[in-house]
Amino acid sequence: MRWFKALLAVSMLSLATTAALAAQDTTELENDILSPIFLESGVPFEYTFEDSNAVIFGFTGLAGDVIDLTMTQAEDSSLDPLVVVLGPRGEVIASDDDSGEQPLASALTGIELPFDGAYLILATSFGGLTRPVDTEVEFVPETFEITLTGNTPDTESETFELFSGAIAVGESAAGASIPAEPVYYWFLYLYEGEVVDVTLTESDYDALLMLFDTNGVRVGVNDDSPDMDTDSAILGYEVPASGMYLVFATGYGFQNGAMLDMYEGGNFVLNVTAAE
Repeated sequence: MRWFKALLAVSMLSLATTAALAAQDTTELENDILSPIFLESGVPFEYTFEDSNAVIFGFTGLAGDVIDLTMTQAEDSSLDPLVVVLGPRGEVIASDDDSGEQPLASALTGIELPFDGAYLILATSFGGLTRPVDTEVEFVPETFEITLTGNTPDTESETFELFSGAIAVGESAAGASIPAEPVYYWFLYLYEGEVVDVTLTESDYDALLMLFDTNGVRVGVNDDSPDMDTDSAILGYEVPASGMYLVFATGYGFQNGAMLDMYEGGNFVLNVTAAE
């Protein structure tokens, strides 16, 4: 059960999320919206991974819409695209690695949306789904084109709902990653200059943790922390700009959540602390 509904304001190319934060007053916060790219139906969008290997996009649709989604790497790119479509409660609607017309490209076809509302798309690569960027080597930018068709955009409302939790630095909260809703969304406001640790502890499964910045760019990911067995930890993240961040608390293999017998999940405690 998610703690509250976060309202997301929709424009043509952006998705703005306002979220009530536990123990914080967002009225005086700077940049307190989450603004990933919002895909326009039928319009290809070109994106380049410049210092990250994963990003989230957003779209709206109606129950019964049948969508197609492609993610195709540039001709000179070695990227192996992977896409995951997520629902407003963290459901995995569908995922794909290599079904595109071009070798390695991803394609989902004939996917029926189960309900009206908000959806997220995690765009990454087969090798980058759970692997952080190696800061010890020079990052090679990778360009791809992503195209969504078949959805009915919500033109009557400027908001839609995303079920999520809220957490602040210095807090801990319990949650669960379950087959029907493998990804637990959490909103976290961070201030420029802070250095934070984000961890999943007390997990009884193979936990996976992701952190996305205000623009939906993934800035941290961890599967198995070396000192924490199957728990996960993003340690020493230096916040470059104040804003709303998004946490995915999930588990290894979550992308198979659309096939419920392939993912089990479990319980966890999410912790956000100032790094020592």
